[in-house]
This record gives sequence, C-alpha cells and structure tokens, in this order.
Amino acid sequence: MSADTLTPVATAIPAAPGSLSAQVSALGLAPARGRDRHVDRVLGRRLPFGEFAALRGIAQTIAVSEEFARVCDYFRPAPGAIPAGFRPTYTLQAEGLLEADLVRDISYGEDGVKRPTNALFSADTANPYELRPIAPLLANLTCNPGIIYDLFINDPKANPGHAFSTRDEVIAEIGSILGPGCDVSVELNNPFEPDFDKILAEAERFKEILSPWRVVIKVPHTGPVTRDNYAELLSGDRRLAARWDQPSTESAFLGHNLALRLHEAGYRVNFTLMFEPHQTELALQARPYFINAFIRHQLAQTRSMVRLLANVDAERPGAVDELRSFLVGHDYLSSVDGAVPAAEVVALARSIVRYRGPDTAEGWDGLGSVRHAPRLLRSSNLPDNPSDRVLDGGRRELHRPRQARRQRRVPGHDAPARHYGRAGVPRPVRLVEPGGELPTALPQRGSWAVMNAGACAASQVAVIECGPSQAPGLSIRLRGPP
Repeated sequence: MSADTLTPVATAIPAAPGSLSAQVSALGLAPARGRDRHVDRVLGRRLPFGEFAALRGIAQTIAVSEEFARVCDYFRPAPGAIPAGFRPTYTLQAEGLLEADLVRDISYGEDGVKRPTNALFSADTANPYELRPIAPLLANLTCNPGIIYDLFINDPKANPGHAFSTRDEVIAEIGSILGPGCDVSVELNNPFEPDFDKILAEAERFKEILSPWRVVIKVPHTGPVTRDNYAELLSGDRRLAARWDQPSTESAFLGHNLALRLHEAGYRVNFTLMFEPHQTELALQARPYFINAFIRHQLAQTRSMVRLLANVDAERPGAVDELRSFLVGHDYLSSVDGAVPAAEVVALARSIVRYRGPDTAEGWDGLGSVRHAPRLLRSSNLPDNPSDRVLDGGRRELHRPRQARRQRRVPGHDAPARHYGRAGVPRPVRLVEPGGELPTALPQRGSWAVMNAGACAASQVAVIECGPSQAPGLSIRLRGPP
C-alpha cells in the first residue's frame, strides 16, 4: 500500500490505542444522482480500516436510506450531525452504491458515539420539573397512568398552577426534554380493554406524540388480575381476593397475548410487572423490547420469611399467625386467605425461600432475576441484529453479541420443525429436548451481571426497573459486549 493511500486516513486515527479507522469521506465517493440529501452527515463518520480497505475501489457512490432521511427530517439535528439514539450502519448496494442507514439504538449518543457505559439508566417519573436536571444522563424513561395522574397532574405541589392538565401534554413535554436519544415507555390506560382496536388507537396516539422511534408500549404481566377484579386494587385495602398463583388460564396469559399482538402490530413492548426469574422465559415468547425485573423488596421480604420461619421452627407462640399475616400483607396470600391452614402457610413460605435461595451464590443479594434474564437470552432465538426487521420506523432490538451467535450457528435443516413458528421464524426460546437440562448455572467468575454489564451475553434486553411501588429513582438496563 502506497504512502499516498494512507495520507487521508492519518487524520482519522482515533484516540484508542491499537485501532485504525478512516473517515467515510476518504473513500472519495460522489453522492448518488438525486440522493445527495443528508450525505454530509455521513462523510465525517469513521469506518474500521478493514471495512474501509474492502470498500475502496468497489464503492462508487454514496447515499442515505429513506429511514436515515426520515429520522433526520423529524429530529432536525445540527448540520452534519446524527441525532442521539441511533447507530449508523452501511450497506453496499448494487452498482457500488454505499448506503448509510440509522438503526435505533439508545446505547448511542449524538453523532454515533457510544454512551460512556454499557449500563444505561432509566427514570420512572412523569414530572417534567424533576426530569429536566437528569435528562442528559438517561437512555430511557418509564411512566404509567398512576405516575402521570396521581403523582403529577393531580398533585398541586408537583404540578404548580396546574400547568399540565392532560396526559398528552405531559408526554409531549417529556419527549421535548429528553430529545431523540431516549426511549419513552408509556403504559396503556386500560390493558384489560377487550377491543384491541381501541388499544391500537391509544398506542397510535403515543406514537404521534413521541415518534415511532422513541415510543415503547408498557404492558403488565397481569397474572391473577383480570378485567373483572382489577377494581379491587383501587379501593378498600387494595388487595385481590384471588391468589397470585391461582389465576385462570385467560388471565395468566392476558398480558403475554397483548404484548405479542402489539409486537405484531409494529410496536416495541416493555413487558413489566414481573417479580420472579421463572416468569422471564415465557415473557420472551411475546418478543418484548424490554424485560423488567422488580427487585427492591424481594430480598428484604425473603429475609423476613427466613426469620419468621425460624420462629415457627422454634415453636414460638403466634409464629404461624405472624407468618400468615406477613404473607397476606405482601400479597403472597390473598385478602381472603386469613384462615389458610398452618401447614399450607409454612409450606408456601418454605417453597418461596427455597426457590429464591438467599443462602446461595445465586440468590444471596436478591438479584437472581437480573442474572437469569441474560442467561435465558443466551439460549434464545430472538433476532441477532436490530436491523433484521423494520417495525414502522422503529427497530426490533433484542439481539445477542457476535461471540454468542458464532457458538450457536447450526444448519437450519438440523433443527426440528417444532423449534420454528410462523413463516419459518425460530421461536424466541429454544425447546428443551426430553431428558435435557436448562442452563441454570453460571460460572462463579464473571457471573455478576449487574456489577459487570460487559460480561452479560445479552444486549439491549435486561432491565432492572424500580417503579414507585418498588423504589424511587433509577433503573438499570444491562447491555452485553459490543
């Protein structure tokens, strides 16, 4: 390679040691005829030198995709800039056309620069006044009707002068404050609405306010809550008469089916309100964008059960009644379970403690759900690449790192037909063969996913979210290695 070939590259060497890159402009490509809009936003981008060398002499012209143009026309970044929340990609098309695209990816800040860490932060609030000071640090925001109305609009201290009076006004202000780089998860007013067209109309309104690139529809894991009994949570002692572990088949899968239908309609879904690791694998069947693990109270409650069970084992007077009251008060038993036999009360508490394993390396800190979600995603068949399928201007983003993909590549004809869904698309989670075992154990080294997000073999998927009922403040979204 001649010295003059390297001349335009020298100014594009990044600060990171051992890496060599070249600006796209060094390829010397002319804009494709009639497609010169926004090309200036691409020319200053950098390509790994291997890609640059492969393109040199093959690529003849350059242009941006329709998606790229739509994104920039909507968000209107500064001249020559790329909006935050998008990852630039390039495809070599026919006749040597190098086409640049923008893929939705909230791990990227402005101009295609990665955020500082793989742990991305999310706030759970609808208060624009609280949000503004932390907005530059966030990659996601979640809210629900209770947060919007009860904690903000109808609270004169939070909403002085009643400056905001409608949900749409609040969501629009949130979008304005956060800018293009943050996703916004908005929960439906009534996930039990039987008319799916009405749900779609509500989701469409969210999309109009936030754009298809930022909107995420928040769908709860409904469990025993149904359209017939949810009012019990809004009045009286706000407790269900139904047991959490005794739902009807319809209610148990209502949230899953709603999430899947919204996904099929082109919406990204934040599947929320899950409290135990075993709920995650079934949730993946709905192909969510976010998976939530509510964790704040779990460790404290598990330790309380251990203490109360110790009192039972010591045969202290009233120990069983105290344990029963605790289980009713924290929704492990229903509001009508005050007379459950002592043996059943004790057996339930022991089974919960045994499952959570507070005396094991997996459960000692209450973060079992956090570790389990990436573990399941390693064995999933969810898309490897967020650009695999366009969802109405947005992108599907559940994917795995390259290393994990290489380990699982198998010829399609080797997989049984039952591993595939409609149109030959692999099911989200691989089936376990008879006699097979689930990959439940992680090696001790590198297993603390929440402490070392880079060790996770999952990308853009696991969320540790603390809502108002769990903890005020921030939640963490784990990303895998690039």
